[in-house]
Amino acid sequence: LNSERGLVLQDADGTVAWSTNISNKSVAAINLTDNCNLMLLDENNATIWQSFDHPSWPTDTLFSGQKLVPGQQLTSEGGLFSLSITTRGLFAYINSNPPLCYWSYLPSLTNIISYVQFDSSGLIIFTWPNSSFFSLSIRSTSSSMQYMRLEPDRHTRVYHQDWQEVDDLFQINDLCVYPTVCGSYGICINGGCSCPGPINGTSYFQPIKDRRLDLGCSLVIPLSCDASKNQILLEIQNITYFPLLDTSIPEINPYYQNISLRTCTEACLENCSCKAAIYYSSGRCYLQSEIFSLNAITIENTNHKVYIKVQNVPSAVPPQQLTNHGKNKHPL
Repeated sequence: LNSERGLVLQDADGTVAWSTNISNKSVAAINLTDNCNLMLLDENNATIWQSFDHPSWPTDTLFSGQKLVPGQQLTSEGGLFSLSITTRGLFAYINSNPPLCYWSYLPSLTNIISYVQFDSSGLIIFTWPNSSFFSLSIRSTSSSMQYMRLEPDRHTRVYHQDWQEVDDLFQINDLCVYPTVCGSYGICINGGCSCPGPINGTSYFQPIKDRRLDLGCSLVIPLSCDASKNQILLEIQNITYFPLLDTSIPEINPYYQNISLRTCTEACLENCSCKAAIYYSSGRCYLQSEIFSLNAITIENTNHKVYIKVQNVPSAVPPQQLTNHGKNKHPL
């Protein structure tokens, strides 16, 4: 620690590996707060630099008094989930390739979000040009909330300073919107899980563990690029995907636009990494390289269709399914 450069990390040979890069300011002291904020102070105790403002901060945790500005995000341990802030709202992603948004909070259509800040009452969203704010409140009367953390199980929990859990900040009533609630290929209905049933007497899916349907399902015959000629797309009716396909959510772009259903499904069959095709009546085509939980609906979906790629068993499935996958409907 020195007055001219602030905090400096050097290799054994003196090469600077990292520094706070303070310029034209004199550092007099360093302070680590109870909220884990590392601060460099001048001789008047004014803050010159603090870790809360560093681009690599925060990771999965937001401490009381800490802010998130547009462009920053929380990322869960293991990197599967993230909570991102933009000038429009908060967005929860599952970090597949590309990242897919499954939840959003858009507090205002007219104001622009300046930042969000966590304190003892919850997560407060400040907007401009008006000085209004919105708050996602904590369901607790205690005033000793210390931090919130995005957990590996996609919950955002709030804790006391003694590490005791206080609340789950984002309570979503419909558990089926969570992309991993029923594992891969699993179908969620009213919070319960199942696998897609037999189609024309052939079972293409099986539970990973019979008494733990929440762990998801697997294909009876794994997909093989070497046997791609025996692959078909099954349309699963009365099914929707989590709301990654909402055009109001940023960074959710279709693989193709303004194409036919047949072109969309053929593109998936020709792409070895494609495991599912979701087609919207507007001509938007989404090819998915990963399959997360599916969501059961009670009425036929006329807005979009969900097709899942399976490895066909030629002797067990009628031949016409190999060529008419865009026309046949297979009930769940």
